[in-house]
Amino acid sequence: MSNSVRHDEGARLCVLHAEVIVLDDVPPGNENGLICHWYVSMPTGAQDHIESDPFVVYQPGSKVKLDWCGFLVVDARADADLRLTVTDRNGNHLGVHFGSVDKLAVSEQFEMKELPLVHAHGTLARVTVHAASQIRWTHVCVPA
Repeated sequence: MSNSVRHDEGARLCVLHAEVIVLDDVPPGNENGLICHWYVSMPTGAQDHIESDPFVVYQPGSKVKLDWCGFLVVDARADADLRLTVTDRNGNHLGVHFGSVDKLAVSEQFEMKELPLVHAHGTLARVTVHAASQIRWTHVCVPA
């Protein structure tokens, strides 16, 4: 191993790949595009947000390929809250999944899960997500 990199035992790199979304209904405003969002919140108050490219759903129940990857670096000792949402182009949240990084990215090997996005009337959509987490590698000059 090179002397210029080391394991950062205090941090994890999480890879979140949203493969496809299936909406049970076509929401109003869909013709302008919908956007998926990952929101992560740490117990310290630190937050981050990643959004997908816009997509359009043409028929209820059809699979829409997202192929959207998000990369998060989180504190290895903290359980970060994680939310996956879908919004219209105006930012109106149409459905949400509440979870945590620890429950979604449980292994260094990618695991596939289907996450329901819900709203007040039930399930709006399901997103197929592949997630993995590993100890982060970093440069030796970066403080531990």
